[in-house]
Amino acid sequence: MRTTGLPVLAMALLLAPSLAGQTVYNATVARTMSVAGYTTSLCPLKGGDFRTTGAGVSIKTALQGFAEGSGRGAKPNEERRVSLLGNALKAATEAVTANPKNAAGWYYMGRANLYLGDLRGADSAFTKVVEISPDCAGEIGGFRQTAWRALVMPTTELLKQEKFDSVVGLLRGASVISRDYPQGFLILGVAFYNLTQYDSAVVYFRTAQEKAGNKPALVRDRNDATLNLASTLQQVGRNEEAVVEYKKYLTWIPTDNKVKQQLASALRATGKNSEASAIDQELLASSGTAGGADLTSFQLMTMGNTLFNEKRYAEAAGVYQKLLAKEPGSRDALFNLANAYFAGGDGPKLVTTAGLLLAIDPMNEDNHKLLSQGYKLQHDTTNMLKAIEKLFLLPTHVVVTSFAPKKGSAKLVGTATGREALDVTGKVVPPASVTLVWEFLDLNGAVVATKEVTIPALQPGAKNEFTIDASGDGILVWRYRHK
Repeated sequence: MRTTGLPVLAMALLLAPSLAGQTVYNATVARTMSVAGYTTSLCPLKGGDFRTTGAGVSIKTALQGFAEGSGRGAKPNEERRVSLLGNALKAATEAVTANPKNAAGWYYMGRANLYLGDLRGADSAFTKVVEISPDCAGEIGGFRQTAWRALVMPTTELLKQEKFDSVVGLLRGASVISRDYPQGFLILGVAFYNLTQYDSAVVYFRTAQEKAGNKPALVRDRNDATLNLASTLQQVGRNEEAVVEYKKYLTWIPTDNKVKQQLASALRATGKNSEASAIDQELLASSGTAGGADLTSFQLMTMGNTLFNEKRYAEAAGVYQKLLAKEPGSRDALFNLANAYFAGGDGPKLVTTAGLLLAIDPMNEDNHKLLSQGYKLQHDTTNMLKAIEKLFLLPTHVVVTSFAPKKGSAKLVGTATGREALDVTGKVVPPASVTLVWEFLDLNGAVVATKEVTIPALQPGAKNEFTIDASGDGILVWRYRHK
């Protein structure tokens, strides 16, 4: 999920209905607004009377000493502050009760509520001020933004700490006092996504997208919201909608190759395989070129497997070859390449590839079968029988179940399974232990680390699991041989 910074903000639209509810009190806003100090109204306030004048004086007096660095007024006193703000709220309420068109009354009611931390009360009063006196919109927007920022700013650190419930709590309050900015809705979406509440995440990413619109200052927020929306829709299987959002994003960021692959995956999920394949071919054609797609090994493997499953074996083989160029000596890339040649009926290339595979992984029975099939496709009976003889003589089937190279080390886990080995006369060969020398290589084919593993004599079907921890920089692939 992408989050956003909090740059200078522009203003926009209305309340998200899902956030309506009971009064929201917030001590953070109350303190922040009080510390900001008192400012005289800059907009023309209609309908003022002695009650609104008194409300303004009470608010100003309540904030004396709270403004940082003011050097004036009484020492901050919380009890006194709350009492005076209560008086201001009472006077302003009486003023608007007597005259609902009293903009000054609504204005001071809004400010008193904000200094008390009553977000919903402040929102309601400020809305009435702008309705009666539109010229006050800018000043009211400033009050809203100050309170909004006080709630949104801490969420960046809370996200890092994975305190997602706390993020939601703060941003619900922020969305009460201001619905104008996309950043709060975007972060809300991220929090709900991490809480696995994907439907809510979709709602807030879409809201952030709408709030950002096409405003130049909010382009990054719009893009982040759109990409997160697309990814979340894909996560919950709403691929048709995800395709729309991915395409929208790519009209703005046409060089984002990772998103192109996400789009291809969503297209396949909707049955649009030809369109997805066109994207794959574009990415593959540009791979390795200046400014082209820098496809990861995982992405190449995924592409190759997709093409294989679509029975486009020659194209799949081309992708696996690119993967081998990126990871020379990769057993998985060679194995998949050999299967692509087998499925495509290319005997000569299958024989060559299976030979390379056996040089890396000589005790895996599947590799021996691929070699014999390669000779069969060439109608080379002599070599096919020789390959089958070696398969029959194999006493143990070795499979690497996981391989995890890391910086400075690698961990390999494998399983050896006993087989009934037969010699050329059909006689059973008794099980025997075997010691294998495992080598771990870097990108250039240099051996970084060597480990020995002894496989005990195994009866047919018996299993032996083993783990190898290798140390060294740049480990990329493995191979082994008999000692």
